[in-house]
Amino acid sequence: MNSAVTAFVLHVRRGCLASALLLGAGLALSSALFGAAPAASLDEVVRSVQAASGVCVHVGCGDGTLSARFAEKGRLVVHGLEPDANKVKSARQTLLARGLYGLVSLEQWSAPWLPYADDLVNVVVAENPDGVPPAELRRVLAPNGVVWIQRDGAWTSWRKPWPADFDEWTHWRHGADGNMVSQDAAVGVPVGLRWVGGPAQDAGGKRWYYDHFLVSARGRNFYLTEESLAARDAFNGALLWSKPVKAATFREVGADVPEFLKPKTKLGTRLTKVKPVVIADRLYLATTNRLLALDAATGDTVADFGPVKNPRELLLEGSTLVLCESNQVRAFGAASQAALWSAPVTAERIVAGDGTVFCLASNLIVGLDLATGQTRWRTEDAAAAPATTCTFHEGVLVLETPTYRDDGEGCGVQAYSGKDGRLLWAKKYVPDMTHNKEARAFFARGLVWLQMEKNTVVAFDPQTGKQKRSLGSRGKHCASPVATENYFIAPECEFTDLDTGSRTRARMFRGACRLPFIPANGLLNTFPVQCECFPMLRGYMGLTSTETRPGLGATPRLEKGPAYGRLGPVSVAQGSIEEWPIYRHDVWRSGSTPSSLAAGLKEAWSVAVGRAPKTLPENDWSGNPFTPGLVTAPVIAAGKVFVALPDEHRVLALDDRSGAQRWTFVAGGRIDTPPTIQDGLCLFGAHDGWVYCLSADNGEMVWRFRAAPREARIMAYGQMESLWPVPGSVLVDHGVAYLAAGRHPMSDGGLQLVALQARTGALVWEKNIHDLTMTNWYSPLLPNKKKVGLDFEPVDMLVKDGDAVAMSRWQFDPRNGHYKLHLASAEYQTPGLEVPRGLWSYGVRQNKSVETKQPAAFDQTKVHIGTTNDVALVLAGATVVSAARNGELKVGDRSLRLDSPPVHDGLAVANGRLYVSTRNGRLVCFE
Repeated sequence: MNSAVTAFVLHVRRGCLASALLLGAGLALSSALFGAAPAASLDEVVRSVQAASGVCVHVGCGDGTLSARFAEKGRLVVHGLEPDANKVKSARQTLLARGLYGLVSLEQWSAPWLPYADDLVNVVVAENPDGVPPAELRRVLAPNGVVWIQRDGAWTSWRKPWPADFDEWTHWRHGADGNMVSQDAAVGVPVGLRWVGGPAQDAGGKRWYYDHFLVSARGRNFYLTEESLAARDAFNGALLWSKPVKAATFREVGADVPEFLKPKTKLGTRLTKVKPVVIADRLYLATTNRLLALDAATGDTVADFGPVKNPRELLLEGSTLVLCESNQVRAFGAASQAALWSAPVTAERIVAGDGTVFCLASNLIVGLDLATGQTRWRTEDAAAAPATTCTFHEGVLVLETPTYRDDGEGCGVQAYSGKDGRLLWAKKYVPDMTHNKEARAFFARGLVWLQMEKNTVVAFDPQTGKQKRSLGSRGKHCASPVATENYFIAPECEFTDLDTGSRTRARMFRGACRLPFIPANGLLNTFPVQCECFPMLRGYMGLTSTETRPGLGATPRLEKGPAYGRLGPVSVAQGSIEEWPIYRHDVWRSGSTPSSLAAGLKEAWSVAVGRAPKTLPENDWSGNPFTPGLVTAPVIAAGKVFVALPDEHRVLALDDRSGAQRWTFVAGGRIDTPPTIQDGLCLFGAHDGWVYCLSADNGEMVWRFRAAPREARIMAYGQMESLWPVPGSVLVDHGVAYLAAGRHPMSDGGLQLVALQARTGALVWEKNIHDLTMTNWYSPLLPNKKKVGLDFEPVDMLVKDGDAVAMSRWQFDPRNGHYKLHLASAEYQTPGLEVPRGLWSYGVRQNKSVETKQPAAFDQTKVHIGTTNDVALVLAGATVVSAARNGELKVGDRSLRLDSPPVHDGLAVANGRLYVSTRNGRLVCFE
């Protein structure tokens, strides 16, 4: 197998698939779909898998031995499926003992279909698919994906071809011509996620705008950020490699401010980078002092073109690499690294096409012969001086003038002949954007399209500038639009069909400030977002226009475990007031307890429970906003302290006095917050889409219920997850468990809100939320005049709100699930106190990027808020306990020192003891 292939390996047990392939045309993988490769041994297959990077899916994983082999080199995350539940349980314990669980994770699975999104898996290794049809194997394979088949002890492989309707994005503006129009016909209006990776906000959201860029080729996405260059698989987001890189930078200056605005408006500028270029297996990058070629599969430097001086632009046209520097334009043979020519042109931007390199040099426009560097033509035009970008297509060069300000006076385009540099036409206009206005031209369908005033996108004849069409558009806001041959795509994910003019919105996310979406590989790719505009998905994402519906039939929703029906009667008491049985103590999520602490607290015990990351895939997990550490905050009840180890998918119960382990349980996905302990039950949600109920005494499963509407796996933060993850902390009130499953109301069919009988798992009610019901996205609708998007989470843990239960701004009747959306509600009701929404948070806080979330706790009389340096705060009786980022622990007026700071909300008080979960994976008890 080609080691350049990013491995998502699907390994299936011996025999059945080989037989199925011989059954006839209806079942066979035909040569039209795959081209056969030479036979190989199992050891050769394993070596090829180990040499690859990405994710391995192992169906029929048995005892997990082969799964562990796949992960040995530390470049693969392995996801195993096995029909025998006892084998799964045993294999999980073996992998835990080896310190591999999380890097390798297993689920019980016996259905004759695979629970994965389309085009997700890069490699299938099949020995025995247990009736999985070949068409199903083909469905989950990504383009260029490989299936390995075992016959008579020998292995052969086939490769899935690249779809004819997919496109790449090799330069920052699509291609060397600078025309930001993708030829990808598979990109459409997104309906949901294919993959998501962190961070949700770059650098913790400390400022609004980041100059980040994405290029993509051969199924790999490359992300250039402030300090690094990283490669991810384009179809599942698996991190392939990452390395520190300092790209060369320069400053762009927008159009001068008109005289009447100068007293109140500054000149618009933007610091930006020299963007990388990728073609096939080579990525070209100008650093602060060198021009380099990297191996796209590994990130290793394979060629050095020599020193550079103040570079500004890099492009590859055919086999010629062209570099624009401060006082010259140079060309190299991309493969040979030979210097081909140098032209003394002080260009600020270059694009290429039709054998010409077009140079924008202030008021001078120059056309250079691509092969020789000789000047073909020169045009002087003072009106060209403010332009900062340009695009070329079908013989026409268009210069684009931005202001990079909120006022658009001065924006416009000029069109020149690519053959001789003649001015063809020009147009001044104000782009219909809210902030950082930029003129952009898009060549599509034989016309040039401009985003113009009054929510329109207007098409002109490229040669004459005569208007041909005008279509409606909206949602342009503060980033550049982008287009395909089928759609104009505004940065708030508003699609205008260029054929019919119809408009469709997908308000589950938006583009990052100043950064366009990237339509490539059949997906719409995004960057992390700092904005507060409306509740949204955040992070590096690949979004699909195809609904994810794997499976030939539904799986049962309620599964009964060995402890079902064996627990004693429900106790009348709801637990001691000295306990801390749920995340943030109680159903109100107050973070306070009447339990007091002794004056002279000392460390009683400390236990290492979390495993530090060692491999590249594990390091990628740190960008997950829903799992802030190796271990969750603790909860304490029934003589035990309970925590979850998120990336190991397990709950751990320890003796609350000694820290000795009592039991552990492994679920089918991440557990992001601690469980809830109620009446001898231990309840929690997991990112496999299920909610689990265990015996709190011994960890045996009582029942589990699939809250997700169906089984469908995507890649999320470097592991397999359901499209509808369930937050770990389940709200239990009067014997009913309340929880949510999903990521956003407008993604993948929305959110599932579920109420279950805690002891039996019986469904009480279920509601689907599939719309934000918002028509006014930005007006200050709240009583405090803040934007409606603030502290309005798209999904959240549930909390008691007066007599109702609430999730974010939705309020539910606990009896039947009837709900209302309280957009203008800034508080929720607790006993004796109205508490501001957003006081505590789960996942990504929907708030201003520059605001640091301060931890808080409250009792019936007062809200106590920590400092911006604090990461956790609780109220123990009359004593405020807080912990800072530097590990300083304050108990009233007394200070203690921790070896590592706590995780977010990582403090709990019970039975006179203080428990702390730390970022280095320890659980510490003070008494």
